[in-house]
Amino acid sequence: DRGALYVDEVSLRVRRSKQWIHAYAGRDLTVKFWHRKGDQEAIEAIHIIPSYGGFTMLVSYLPYDHGDHGLCGSHRLRELSLVIEGNGYRWAYNMKWLLGETCAEVSAPEEKQLTDQGLANLH
Repeated sequence: DRGALYVDEVSLRVRRSKQWIHAYAGRDLTVKFWHRKGDQEAIEAIHIIPSYGGFTMLVSYLPYDHGDHGLCGSHRLRELSLVIEGNGYRWAYNMKWLLGETCAEVSAPEEKQLTDQGLANLH
């Protein structure tokens, strides 16, 4: 069991140039890599995601079809907030509410897993 690998990157300015820190966190280890890019080129150069076969909690690395993937909920919430603030779309508000309710439902029990009944109760 490889466990989950959480993956993210953040940009920063180095001598007026946008560059990236890529972070990979698993059970007992977190590693960070600097790369001049935050795209597919950096992912391939670092070579962790292409060779990892376990579950990855990702921000936007869906081109890889090996292993299981999940999307980062906090990034989705932030993106939905921007849509709500910028456009006032009701669907975005509803989706943000649903993600919050789902998080609360999953986080409440000790097993931290949403059952079929728990999912049905959200509807």
